[in-house]
Amino acid sequence: MGRKAKGLLTAYILIPALIFFAGGCGYSFTVSGVQDDASGRTLFVPVVENQTAESGLGVSLADAFMEELVRTRRFKSAGPEDAGFVLQATVRSIHDEGLARRTGGDAFTRRVRLIVDARLSDASARVVWQETGISQYEDYVVSQTDIGLTRSARQKALMRLSERLARNVGDRIATRIDDF
Repeated sequence: MGRKAKGLLTAYILIPALIFFAGGCGYSFTVSGVQDDASGRTLFVPVVENQTAESGLGVSLADAFMEELVRTRRFKSAGPEDAGFVLQATVRSIHDEGLARRTGGDAFTRRVRLIVDARLSDASARVVWQETGISQYEDYVVSQTDIGLTRSARQKALMRLSERLARNVGDRIATRIDDF
C-alpha cells in the first residue's frame, strides 16, 4: 500500500473516531439567557378550540404553543395526566381584509388577523395566567392569476402568524411563571 493510500485510510479512520469521541466529551450548547431546564415545570397543550371556519387552525396553534414553550425551555412537554400545567386557548375570530389595492380596486395585499383567548392552569386547575383578546396579524400577497398561489401565501401567513402568536403568549406567560 502506498504512502498516499495509507494517509487517506488514516484520515478516513481518524476523523470519524475524533468526531465520535469528541461528541461524548460532555460539552453541550445552550442558548444564552435561557434557563437550562424548565425547573421541573411540565406542560400539556390540548388542541386549541377553534370557533372559526378555518380548518386545522386549532391543531397548528396547539403545536406552535407547545413548540415555543418547550424550545425556550420554559416547560417540558408532558401528557395530560403528567402535566403540572395546562395551556388552553380558544380562537375567537379570524379576519381577512384587503390592505393595498390596484387601480381597478382588486386587493394585491391582504392581512389575516387572529383573536385568541388563552389560559394557563396548574395541576389543581387554579388559573395561573389568563388573557382574552390577544390579537396578531400577518400580511400576504394575492396573486391575480393563480388562486393556488394566493391560498398557499395565506397558509404560509397563518403558519407565521401561529408562530408569532405563540411567542407572544410565551412571553406573557414567562412574566407570570417565575413565581412557580
